[in-house]
Amino acid sequence: MDHRVQFLRFSDWLWRWLNNPIIPLNRLRVSDYRRAFSGSGFLVVDETSQCGDPTELARTPLAGQFRGYSIEDLLIIHTWLVATPQRLN
Repeated sequence: MDHRVQFLRFSDWLWRWLNNPIIPLNRLRVSDYRRAFSGSGFLVVDETSQCGDPTELARTPLAGQFRGYSIEDLLIIHTWLVATPQRLN
Protein backbone atom coordinates (compact mmCIF):
# COMPACT_ATOMS: atom_id res chain seq x y z
CA MET A 1 0.00 0.00 0.00
CA ASP A 2 1.36 3.42 -1.01
CA HIS A 3 1.09 5.58 2.08
CA ARG A 4 1.85 8.71 0.06
CA VAL A 5 -1.80 9.07 -0.97
CA GLN A 6 -3.56 7.64 2.10
CA PHE A 7 -4.03 11.10 3.67
CA LEU A 8 -6.55 11.88 0.89
CA ARG A 9 -9.08 9.51 2.47
CA PHE A 10 -9.65 11.54 5.65
CA SER A 11 -12.07 14.44 6.12
CA ASP A 12 -10.65 17.75 7.38
CA TRP A 13 -12.19 17.13 10.80
CA LEU A 14 -10.57 13.72 11.18
CA TRP A 15 -7.29 14.93 9.67
CA ARG A 16 -6.96 17.64 12.34
CA TRP A 17 -7.02 14.82 14.88
CA LEU A 18 -4.67 12.47 12.97
CA ASN A 19 -2.10 14.95 11.64
CA ASN A 20 1.26 15.03 13.37
CA PRO A 21 1.51 18.23 15.49
CA ILE A 22 5.32 18.16 15.43
CA ILE A 23 5.73 17.72 11.67
CA PRO A 24 2.31 18.58 10.20
CA LEU A 25 1.43 17.47 6.69
CA ASN A 26 -0.05 20.05 4.36
CA ARG A 27 -2.77 18.57 2.14
CA LEU A 28 -2.98 21.41 -0.39
CA ARG A 29 -2.77 20.19 -3.96
CA VAL A 30 -0.58 21.70 -6.69
CA SER A 31 -3.55 23.48 -8.24
CA ASP A 32 -4.14 25.22 -4.88
CA TYR A 33 -0.55 26.50 -4.90
CA ARG A 34 -0.81 27.66 -8.52
CA ARG A 35 -4.00 29.56 -7.64
CA ALA A 36 -2.34 31.11 -4.57
CA PHE A 37 0.67 32.22 -6.61
CA SER A 38 -1.53 33.67 -9.34
CA GLY A 39 -3.79 35.43 -6.82
CA SER A 40 -0.72 36.99 -5.20
CA GLY A 41 0.57 38.41 -8.47
CA PHE A 42 3.11 35.71 -9.32
CA LEU A 43 3.54 33.69 -12.49
CA VAL A 44 4.72 30.07 -12.28
CA VAL A 45 7.60 29.81 -14.77
CA ASP A 46 8.84 26.31 -14.00
CA GLU A 47 7.37 23.21 -12.38
CA THR A 48 8.77 19.78 -11.69
CA SER A 49 6.52 17.15 -10.16
CA GLN A 50 6.81 13.59 -8.95
CA CYS A 51 3.69 11.43 -9.16
CA GLY A 52 2.49 8.52 -7.08
CA ASP A 53 1.09 5.22 -8.30
CA PRO A 54 -2.27 5.59 -10.12
CA THR A 55 -3.27 2.07 -9.01
CA GLU A 56 -2.85 3.00 -5.35
CA LEU A 57 -4.81 6.22 -5.82
CA ALA A 58 -7.62 4.24 -7.46
CA ARG A 59 -7.76 1.99 -4.38
CA THR A 60 -7.97 4.97 -2.00
CA PRO A 61 -11.49 6.16 -1.14
CA LEU A 62 -11.30 9.95 -1.39
CA ALA A 63 -12.66 12.31 1.25
CA GLY A 64 -15.27 14.72 -0.10
CA GLN A 65 -12.96 17.74 -0.31
CA PHE A 66 -10.65 15.90 -2.74
CA ARG A 67 -13.28 14.54 -5.12
CA GLY A 68 -13.34 17.73 -7.21
CA TYR A 69 -9.63 17.56 -8.05
CA SER A 70 -8.31 16.00 -11.24
CA ILE A 71 -6.61 12.61 -11.02
CA GLU A 72 -3.39 14.26 -12.26
CA ASP A 73 -3.54 16.76 -9.37
CA LEU A 74 -4.19 14.04 -6.79
CA LEU A 75 -1.33 11.89 -8.07
CA ILE A 76 1.30 14.56 -7.45
CA ILE A 77 3.21 13.75 -4.28
CA HIS A 78 6.09 16.22 -4.61
CA THR A 79 6.43 19.45 -6.59
CA TRP A 80 9.00 22.14 -7.09
CA LEU A 81 7.48 25.42 -8.33
CA VAL A 82 9.41 28.49 -9.49
CA ALA A 83 7.46 31.74 -9.70
CA THR A 84 8.27 35.34 -10.54
CA PRO A 85 6.28 38.52 -10.00
CA GLN A 86 3.99 39.23 -12.95
CA ARG A 87 4.81 42.33 -14.90
CA LEU A 88 2.33 45.16 -14.66
CA ASN A 89 1.25 46.61 -18.01
